[in-house]
Amino acid sequence: MKPTAIFLFLQLIGFSFVFAQAETIPAPFIYTPERIEQARVNAAKYDWAATLLQDKLLLADEAAAQPAEHLRAWFTTTTPNDQTSCPSCGEYWLNYVWAWVPEKPDQLICNYCDHVVDTDTYPQNGVIRRTSPQGDIIPHPIYRDEAGKTYPIWQTIGHQKATHAYTWIEALGVAYAITGEDRYATAATQLLYRLAEVYPAYIFHDNFRFDSYPWGWAGKLTGWHLKDAQIFMQLGTAWDGIRHSEVVSDEERAFIEENLFRTGGEMLTAVRPLQGISNDVAYRYGGVALIGRLLQDHDILEWVLAGDESYDRVLD
Repeated sequence: MKPTAIFLFLQLIGFSFVFAQAETIPAPFIYTPERIEQARVNAAKYDWAATLLQDKLLLADEAAAQPAEHLRAWFTTTTPNDQTSCPSCGEYWLNYVWAWVPEKPDQLICNYCDHVVDTDTYPQNGVIRRTSPQGDIIPHPIYRDEAGKTYPIWQTIGHQKATHAYTWIEALGVAYAITGEDRYATAATQLLYRLAEVYPAYIFHDNFRFDSYPWGWAGKLTGWHLKDAQIFMQLGTAWDGIRHSEVVSDEERAFIEENLFRTGGEMLTAVRPLQGISNDVAYRYGGVALIGRLLQDHDILEWVLAGDESYDRVLD
C-alpha cells in the first residue's frame, strides 16, 4: 500500500468519531487552515513545493477558463471503460495499448503501431446493450470488425477524458484552497455535478468486459474498484475544500453528495473485503472512509471500522 493511502486512511478514521451535530456544513478536515498555511510556507521556501503548486494552478486555470457546457462534455453518458484492444494491429488491451492527449481528446493512438483511432478511422457500426443499476437498457456504441470482434473504442476515449477531468477537479480543489478564488470552486462544482448526473447509471464492468455478473473486483468509473477508490479519494479531497464556498448552492451540494459520493460508497462497500485481500482492499477502505467522513455517515464508516471484516481484521 502506498504511504499516501495509509496516511489518508489513518487521518480519516482518526476524525470519524468527532462529527459535529449541527446541521451546518462540517468544517474541512483535509484542507484545514493550518495545512493551507503550511502549503503556502512550503511553496515560498522550497522549489519542489513551488513547482508542484504552480503545476496545480496551471491545470486549475485551464479548467476554470472553459465554459460550463465544455466542462460537462468531459463526462460521457455511456460507461467509461479502461481499455480496448487495437483494431489495427490487434495488440491486446491488457498491454496498455493507448496514448491519449487532451489537445485531441476524441482520439486514441496505439502505442504499438501508432495507428490513430477515432470516428473517422473506425465507424460506430455496432451497439452493445447492458442493464444499468436502475434497470434501464443502455446502448453503448462500438466498432465491430468483419470477423465480428467488438471494440468499445468510445468508452475508452470516455475513460481517458474522465481521467483528465479528475486531475482538473483535484487541481481546482488545491487552487481554491490556496487562493480562495470563486472561479475555481465554480468549475469544480460544474464538473462534479455533471459526474453526479451520469455516475448512477454507469454499469459495473470488469476491465473491458460488460458482463451480466462481473467478478467481485469490478468498478464503475473504471473496470477495477481499486482505481475507483483512488478516484473517489481525488474527488473527495477536492470536495472537502470547495463545498463550503458561497458559489456552491444547497441544491448542488445535496445532488453531488447523494448521487456521486453516497452512490459511490454503496458501490465500494457492495463486495465483502475478505473476498480478495490485496492492495485493492486497502484503497477501498481509504475511499470508503473518505466518503463516510464527507457525508458524516456512521453506517458507511462502520464498514471500515467495525465487524468481522473491518480494516484491522483484514490487516491481521
